[in-house]
Amino acid sequence: MRNNPGSITKKLVGITLFLFLSGMANLVAAEEAVAPNSTQLYINNYYSPWTSDENPPFSCRNKYLMDFMQCSGSYCDTIAVGCEFVSRQYGSTYWTPYFSEEGTHRQICKDNYFMTGFHCKGRYCDNLSIQCTNVMNTTKGDCHWTGWFSEEFPSWKFTSDGYYAAGLSCSGSYCDNKNIYACKLL
Repeated sequence: MRNNPGSITKKLVGITLFLFLSGMANLVAAEEAVAPNSTQLYINNYYSPWTSDENPPFSCRNKYLMDFMQCSGSYCDTIAVGCEFVSRQYGSTYWTPYFSEEGTHRQICKDNYFMTGFHCKGRYCDNLSIQCTNVMNTTKGDCHWTGWFSEEFPSWKFTSDGYYAAGLSCSGSYCDNKNIYACKLL
């Protein structure tokens, strides 16, 4: 769990509101965030809109890193993420090859790269790809797997305070169960 009680309260209120509104308010904010003729959605606020295989990839804005994922729908096929402000500039970025439970069931970003984007394709969002971005003037500290989540309980997973997503794993039919690889930002 998070060490900072204020951070816990802020995020729990945000989750409650996010779940209550079922992403409706976030869809409006996300539509405004799409650049003209863009094929990629940038997350302007803390929580992304729900996305699935028929939607374009989305990414956190510069100086934000992913620290939360949630899913719903059959086989966890509808996904939302949270991005937290870290006040550090991005360097180079790359997308991993798509992965699924049938083969390579996970991708981890290279050293000093953190997860800043997400995309899926195929039936029930079966094939996943993550965007990895170098965070300038930083290194990765301790890393660990957060534990599994799916549309069943728990349907969401936070990283620990000061930790951010640096990889993703899946298991089960259609990549139903997901697990975040979280690393300390130093």
